[in-house]
Amino acid sequence: MAPLRATDRAELDAALSKGHGDQVRALVIGARGRSGRGAVAALTVAGVAVTAWDLAETRELDREAVLDHDVLVNTVLTQTPAPPFVRPEDLDHPHRRLSVISDVTCDVTSECNLLPIYDRPTDWTQPVRRLCATAPLDLIAIDNLPSLLPRESSTAFSADLLPHLFTLADGSPVWRRARDRFEAASTASHDTPGRKS
Repeated sequence: MAPLRATDRAELDAALSKGHGDQVRALVIGARGRSGRGAVAALTVAGVAVTAWDLAETRELDREAVLDHDVLVNTVLTQTPAPPFVRPEDLDHPHRRLSVISDVTCDVTSECNLLPIYDRPTDWTQPVRRLCATAPLDLIAIDNLPSLLPRESSTAFSADLLPHLFTLADGSPVWRRARDRFEAASTASHDTPGRKS
């Protein structure tokens, strides 16, 4: 329901359990990660039949299987270009059953975008955008999605961060990698042609 509003897990689960997802088939790609596990859990509460894929199932992508689901949830974050899960030409596939895509990753501006079928994210005010009218295909691509569950997100992110904060003064590998990535990104942004510093 738009506009979206922050809630908690119990309220979200209560709303999802009122759904009628028994005829819906969903595919979650990246199902073993944090977002993927959350998507599988939410869809299960809604009574949706879930197919859970991870790296092994996408090495040689079965595009027909992707298009044969009603819902696709993409939770894959990649840092190297890879073949897209859905291409622009797939939107006109005569046997496409796929009618809803939720792109949790929201890499719309990245060269590593695995769903190069849209040009801008959606937001809390307009969470869904129609990509195809004739054979309807709707997109949900909200780049700050964890803030819909602020308490749970904050608790989970804090629990992951806290142990690393204790190693900050020790120069642990986690912080060295973070510094190296920051410096590489800073250098790349300064080396971009036409960019003003």
